[in-house]
Amino acid sequence: MPLPTSGDFLSQAKGLFEPQRKYNFQLEIFLPNQKDQENISLAVESFQLPSERSEVIVLNYGNVVRNVAGKTSFQARNVVLKDFVDVGTANALVKWRQRVYSPLTDSMGLARDYKTVGTVVLGAPDGTHERYWDLVGIWPSEVSYGDVGQDNGLVMITAVIQMDKAIPRIIPQVSVSIALPI
Repeated sequence: MPLPTSGDFLSQAKGLFEPQRKYNFQLEIFLPNQKDQENISLAVESFQLPSERSEVIVLNYGNVVRNVAGKTSFQARNVVLKDFVDVGTANALVKWRQRVYSPLTDSMGLARDYKTVGTVVLGAPDGTHERYWDLVGIWPSEVSYGDVGQDNGLVMITAVIQMDKAIPRIIPQVSVSIALPI
């Protein structure tokens, strides 16, 4: 009997092995002003999911080396926003960015005033939420307000979001065990 392939599991009607689609997500960034928070959340075109990395410490041991984990860091991620004129997407981002640095006074803000938390919600096609990422200590370190031109397109704003930590929250809906044919 041949071994099952991933295509066998994807074609089953039992609801198993449902692929996560890229477009079934929501990014929620919790800002002091509720309207700014909504404006950014509704304008998200794309967001890079968290990426973490642990440094490697090399230990010499006789004639060999051993590797152990060092400090862990979470890489900055890009968020791309549609610039809606009547909603104030750019204004919401400008206000958050000016908490980091004010070009009027050339002053830096306090971390307690610009760092916030956020959540990435990954959903299933039927609208149920399956997975979450809690983003801790996020703030915009860079903002590019897009390009304009004579072509037929939208202005997209890109912000580089720094984060102290990203914590995956996996909420299982159903516990399923699959018996593989031998």
